[in-house]
Amino acid sequence: MCKAIDEMVKAGEKRGMEQGIEQGRQQGIEQGIQQGETQLGLLISLLFADGRTNDVRKVATDERIRKEFYKEYGIVQ
Repeated sequence: MCKAIDEMVKAGEKRGMEQGIEQGRQQGIEQGIQQGETQLGLLISLLFADGRTNDVRKVATDERIRKEFYKEYGIVQ
């Protein structure tokens, strides 16, 4: 192949890789958000089921407390 075609192919490969990386990053972010929403929904449901309605407000507003409850209920390690 001639040098110009070689450079065009390499440039196209680079753009393709960059786009693939960005797509993967975006998918990871979306999956993380979905997982977090699922975990929080489960925790709130469990708290309501246990009659711990006062704790619902706490987990909704305090990340440290929320993490403690995730551990207590075995939602995350």
